[in-house]
Amino acid sequence: MNKQRIVIIIACAIGMLCTFLPWYSHSIFGNTSGYSMIAGWVTFILFGISLILASVGKRSNYLTGFKLWICIIPSALSTLFAILFANYLPELFKNKRVLSTDWEHGTVTNLTFSVGIEYGLFILVLAGFVVVFLPFVLKGKKEIATSMEDSEDSKENDEENKNQPITQVLP
Repeated sequence: MNKQRIVIIIACAIGMLCTFLPWYSHSIFGNTSGYSMIAGWVTFILFGISLILASVGKRSNYLTGFKLWICIIPSALSTLFAILFANYLPELFKNKRVLSTDWEHGTVTNLTFSVGIEYGLFILVLAGFVVVFLPFVLKGKKEIATSMEDSEDSKENDEENKNQPITQVLP
């Protein structure tokens, strides 16, 4: 299996595992993971599609053209979905208040709480960027290395052909 496919498969697997990591936390309820909401399962499925598509076919070949794009698009959508979720998160909990009652002293307290993004969402976005951008970098290095090898082989063939006499076979 070539490096490009390995990177895509590993990044997709990390993106899928991020579904089970904390995505956001709030001061009253604690951490919430991606698997407890539909957004987590959508990103899980989209990374899974990319993982399967990267695994299919002749694994020694690099993904190019349509196959590469069809493998990258679900991960890009998953990353975009996670970024939009992170941007929408403060609006989701805006102006939410929790009333706390203390029956012993007869008081009612109005509590507000804060919401923060956790590391699972950050890792998911990073894995998505790796799937989207790194295959092009790895593909470019392979093509450069191949063209350099071809130019060295052609130089060697030219030197060998100079020392041989020209013969032509006529029918």
